[in-house]
Amino acid sequence: MHWTALSLLVGLLPRPHLPRSAPQRPPALRLARQPRCCAEEATAEEATAEAQSFFAPSRASSGVEAFADTRWSAMMTLKESGTVLFSMYLMDDDRVKFSDTEKLGEWQCEEAVVVVEKPEGLYNNTLYLSATLQAPTPERPRYRLAEGVVQQSFPIEGNTEEVELRQVGTFGAHEQIEDIGSMGDGDDGRPTITISL
Repeated sequence: MHWTALSLLVGLLPRPHLPRSAPQRPPALRLARQPRCCAEEATAEEATAEAQSFFAPSRASSGVEAFADTRWSAMMTLKESGTVLFSMYLMDDDRVKFSDTEKLGEWQCEEAVVVVEKPEGLYNNTLYLSATLQAPTPERPRYRLAEGVVQQSFPIEGNTEEVELRQVGTFGAHEQIEDIGSMGDGDDGRPTITISL
């Protein structure tokens, strides 16, 4: 009887509030228990992942393999002369054909950065275009050359052998899709652009 009274008294004493542990439920039940909005977000994330895999690069995204034998539509904005639109074809042999000049340039790359030499790009001076390759995304389904800088070489005063590069503009480009447009040599040997719709 003594134990019964003691257990009753202990039962009347205030108990410290202890957090209850949530019962462990199988993963399927936890997912089903989530609010509807979370399920929609999960579905949206899956759809985004599928779309990104669809637009995933089908070729190298850096190095020579990413740039060799590619065609680009470019827009160059120069501080002194405004905006120029042209196409360029980066050939396998490190040469470049331009749609606005007969002169061939050269290109080099390091990782995802490419540098293109454009002869007679501004008042018969050679320009150097450098940019970073960006892979396709659902919003922009083509490869792009982004964060492009246009530089020109200037002689250093008092030194006839060395030059310095100064930024004279910006540029950007997107890869031409073969089905929409292609660049080929016209009858006069100059690069031409053909667009078929």
